[in-house]
Amino acid sequence: MFSIIKFIIFLICSWAFGYISLSRLLKIRSLVLLIPLSVSFGITAYVFTCHILSFLTGTQKAAWISVIVLVLESILIFFINRKNSTPAEKEITTSQLITISTIAIFICLLTFMAVSKFGTFDREAHIPIAMTMFHNNVYPPRDCFRSDYVLLYHYGGDLLAGAIQYITNLDISTSYELIAAILSGTTFLSFFALCWLLTSGFKLSLLGGFCAYFGGGLLWLDAVIRYLTKNFPDGVTNWSFLQTFLNLGIHGGINNAPSVLTFISTFNLGNPVLICSLILFWKMIREKNIKSGIYYIFFLTITLFILYLTADWLYVTFWVAVLPFTFFLWKDNKKQFIISTLIILFISVFLNKSAGNPLFLQDSLQALGRTNIFDTGIKKQLFSVVGWGRISAHVMNYQTISCFSWDFICEIGLSLFLFPVALIYLIKTKNRLGYLLFLASAMTMPIPVLIDFKLNPVELVRLFAFGNTMLILLITCGTAFLYKPFVKNNFLIIPYAVVFCLSPFSQLIFGAVFSPHIYSNKSLVQTLCNDLKKIKSLNELFSYLRDYSQYMHLTKSRVITAYKSEMEFFRSQSKPGDVALSTIHEIPAYTGVYSLIPTQRFVYWDLLYSPHNTLYETAFSTLDPYLLKELNIKWLLINPELKSKLPKETRDTLNNSNIFSLAFISPNKLEIYHVNELENILKTSPRKTAWMLINRNGYPVTSKKNKIVLFPDLRDALVELKSLQSTNPVLKKQLITACAVIIQSLEKQIVDSKINIDVEKRFSTL
Repeated sequence: MFSIIKFIIFLICSWAFGYISLSRLLKIRSLVLLIPLSVSFGITAYVFTCHILSFLTGTQKAAWISVIVLVLESILIFFINRKNSTPAEKEITTSQLITISTIAIFICLLTFMAVSKFGTFDREAHIPIAMTMFHNNVYPPRDCFRSDYVLLYHYGGDLLAGAIQYITNLDISTSYELIAAILSGTTFLSFFALCWLLTSGFKLSLLGGFCAYFGGGLLWLDAVIRYLTKNFPDGVTNWSFLQTFLNLGIHGGINNAPSVLTFISTFNLGNPVLICSLILFWKMIREKNIKSGIYYIFFLTITLFILYLTADWLYVTFWVAVLPFTFFLWKDNKKQFIISTLIILFISVFLNKSAGNPLFLQDSLQALGRTNIFDTGIKKQLFSVVGWGRISAHVMNYQTISCFSWDFICEIGLSLFLFPVALIYLIKTKNRLGYLLFLASAMTMPIPVLIDFKLNPVELVRLFAFGNTMLILLITCGTAFLYKPFVKNNFLIIPYAVVFCLSPFSQLIFGAVFSPHIYSNKSLVQTLCNDLKKIKSLNELFSYLRDYSQYMHLTKSRVITAYKSEMEFFRSQSKPGDVALSTIHEIPAYTGVYSLIPTQRFVYWDLLYSPHNTLYETAFSTLDPYLLKELNIKWLLINPELKSKLPKETRDTLNNSNIFSLAFISPNKLEIYHVNELENILKTSPRKTAWMLINRNGYPVTSKKNKIVLFPDLRDALVELKSLQSTNPVLKKQLITACAVIIQSLEKQIVDSKINIDVEKRFSTL
């Protein structure tokens, strides 16, 4: 309970800073704007302060100091501007305020019910990122699964979750879940505020905000058609209607509404911050006071920096909309705001290249041995996108979808056909804010069908989401403008909302009841449908749902529950910088200890470091003291079954008391060993492993043909790579990484291949 109280205090401090700074410095009086923007900007300011201070003090002190800074700044701003303060303008009635607040709270509750059964999406990666930031107290953060490298990831949401966990002592999963819940309601209110700025009408703003938050494609229609025509995916003979609807009618493969994207730590912070940035920009170009204009530049600098740190594609969305919009500033003779925009752009780029760049002031070798995450090009197959496997057996089976196919149409929905309504609305009203929002769609939605993102093509479909949302918002405003009775006629509003929102709204409801597992787990959906058929009464239904909910909560926290003693050991005994080698990598990783992971465990890391990089397997199969020393592996967790299957030489190494000390045997019979100081051992032990350079296909890379060079450590291998790139610039465009190999196994492979290959060892042998 005390942890929840501390979380509430944190929210109050953040909101208070946002409200006071926006109302006193920017002179924003609109209560419709202040309610969501205070939350968005307050949290953004906290993350910004925590990020900057982390470089100076480390993450642990920065988490606390940032709260204190916000409180002190709130007090300072309040007293300095107390004489010039005016009350907020209440543009809507009390009953209307209660209505939108009730809807926002309802959304928060449904979101929390859903994510509490699942945790944040990709929790196996995000939780270690957040925990290692604060356990190791190092900034910029190191890669939680490759601590020899700095982390290349949009980790703003993880920094926020980790900071909240650290200062409140909440479970890290609960921290993510509470953030998602709070920001879900904030996002809805932000869309309402955006629509209010366009229309100044409550009912239309409510409809526009609702359709923007829940607006999606025609997946529900696709599910109905497939059920009626029995057009099921390959391998499926017959599905019930409910099964078809859950499998195909609620979750998209290339586009999803904000209502479900809020489950993801990047989107749940990114969307409200982007809307906040757009509103602040709109307010800035209408501001006549020079002093307030300077404040707007400062505020936008903060929001855009955190937007880049959290969801860089949304940062791109802001600028590809704003920069073309400067044409209208020039046309409206507001050239001074063009200068303000360029100043913000300059400061933003400078900050992103410095404080927002993990490689800034780092060893130049940090940029080597990993995929270039910014590598893009024109698609070979234009007007097609790679999406998640909505129709396939598993969501991770990527599918290429033509932009002229039904699958694409039902993903994007009616906005593909009704966007002329938005255009007519903008032409007739000449609403400049509408122009800005339309540019956010027009400039981003074509990108995934034209540009190829080499690291992982499926990532580009993220650019559909916000653009499509803005189209839906503008179409709603345009429909009401072109047909005046529309907003007053509930018989028109309800079907309109159903057509646009049925799939995402159902997605949130079913996610809250059954958990988001049903979005990607078709086997679970089948089990659920079979179980529901057996239920005969409401009491049985409620009992089933209660038991199911408990099961999902237990499943979500199974690692923490099952291995509580092991995790407590790592939490109390490990030191900052320690690396663990574990048969269950979540155990050390969830406590904040750097942990190596098996190959092909996470798609992102395989793409970044190459799926042929078998560092985990090499370290486990050899327990080479040289490799343990280099990677700072201080802990080994192993189960008896794997221990018995290790090579005899490796078991002998494990039983060598000069190398390992048995530190703990858990109730689960897992053994945790501590790695002793290895300096003396290295003087007498032969090296079992070495590093060599390999390309994307796993083949050796050297300066000469039929030659393999083995290096004593990663750094020497990367130095060689840098030298090779200087003489052969073509190599800079290829993924070449350093891979740890077993020397004896490599030599045996060369002998068995009967190919004349020279092996050069750049280290002394004992």
